[in-house]
This record gives sequence, structure tokens and C-alpha cells, in this order.
Amino acid sequence: MKVDEKELGVLLDHADKSPHLQWNRKRIISCINFLHANLPLTGRRTLDLGHDVSIGALMAHLGCQLRGNVAPVELNGPEKARDSASFTSPTGEQSNWALDAFDFEGKFPYADATFELITTMEVIEHVASSPRAFIKEIKRVLVPGGHLFIATPNAASWAKIMRQFAHAPTYDSKPYSETFGPRHVMCHVYEYTPWELKDLLMSEGFEITAFQTWDAYDCDPRGIRQAALKFLITAAMVLTGHVRLAALLHRNRGHQMGLIARLKPAA
Repeated sequence: MKVDEKELGVLLDHADKSPHLQWNRKRIISCINFLHANLPLTGRRTLDLGHDVSIGALMAHLGCQLRGNVAPVELNGPEKARDSASFTSPTGEQSNWALDAFDFEGKFPYADATFELITTMEVIEHVASSPRAFIKEIKRVLVPGGHLFIATPNAASWAKIMRQFAHAPTYDSKPYSETFGPRHVMCHVYEYTPWELKDLLMSEGFEITAFQTWDAYDCDPRGIRQAALKFLITAAMVLTGHVRLAALLHRNRGHQMGLIARLKPAA
């Protein structure tokens, strides 16, 4: 069941009106809506990795029993290491949730099978060590039958194809600094295609229960000119015998990926 996007927008604006959040506003709201539409959240014991307290306000409002993972102080992350967060809605309704400071690329400070849902919004593209180790640790703290939600940029999106045509960087955030110096903690290490992300999760015992791509930014290519360009490229591919590739040009090409996977219980 989808929620009212206007309602989420009001809550998000009330939580944070910073330029960074406003730039990502459409993406945040659409990701939360995708999650809620495919997985009821009320009462679910939830861990949000790489937590943003503004997004936490929406998740807590939708009923999650939430804990947020924030960066330790030494990582100089965007969130300060503190024990809890709270949000008061425009109507005076208050939500409170716990925050736990730890590096999500190491061992999580929880017992096995602690959570029913783990959410990772714009996180997996930042994992610098081993994505498989990251997923294994998520598995450890999920209950059998629990769910994982991943939101991440789509490396195969039409927006990225257009950037390649323009000889522009394709990653949403460069892996290194502008001068190719040391990697900043907020840079993207690797952006995934849909098939790569699905293969990684299925190889670790998850089954994909919901998947979608969509354009999440106002600057994403759209309109009559883009439709005409895609049609002409498709026609050229068909005429040159690349029929299968022409069909794939229209599959899962949104800028944003949303994926929900269920951890299959051990046989």
C-alpha cells in the first residue's frame, strides 16, 4: 500500500530543509514509498544502515521499530555519533528511535537474528572492502524469512548512457576526489547494474520479492526529445540485427533501483 507522497514531503521538509535534502527529496520519498508499498512496516524490528535521521523520521512515522546505524566519529560521517534521535511532526506527534555508531563494513554489534528488516538506502555503493562480506553480516543479524531493502543508483540507467554520450562522469559521486586524490568516505566505490545486484543477493540465499527502477531526479533525461532519441537508437539496433539488445535498452533503465529481498530459511 502506497502512502501519500505529499504527506511524506511535508514530513521531510519539516525534518530538514537543507539544499542537499531538497536535491534528493524526490528520490527519498519514492524509495520510502516503494518500500512501504511492497512491505508493511508497522511493528517491524528494523535496522537502517548508513542512517540519515531525516529519512528515519519518515520510517518511524510509518511504524518501524527503528534503530539507525550512524558513522563513528573517526569516520567524519554526515551524522554525529549519538545515542538517539527524535522527530516531532507538524501535528505534534513525536517519534523516538535509537542510534548506534559503528562502521557498517565491519561486524555489527548485534546478536544473530535480531532484526526483521534491514534497510540500506544509498549505502552499498559506498562499500570499499567486500560487498559479499557486507551482505553476509546483514544475513547474520536478519531473522530467517526477514527482508532486506536496498536503494542504490542504477549503473545501466538511461541517464548514465546519456552521460557516456556526453563524455561526462557516469557515477553519481566520483570514486575519488576531483583531482584523483584520496577517496572521500562519501564517494561511490562501485555502482551496480540490476543483474549484478540480484546475482549477489541470490548467491547469498536471498530471493528477490520486489524490484523496480525509476527516474528519481528532476534532471534525469525525459520528454519528447529523449523518447525520439531512444526510438531512433532502438530502430538502428533492430535494423543492424541487434534485436535482443534493442529490447534490453528499454528494460530496467531508471536512474534509481529499489530492491526487496527475503532471506530464505535454511533447509
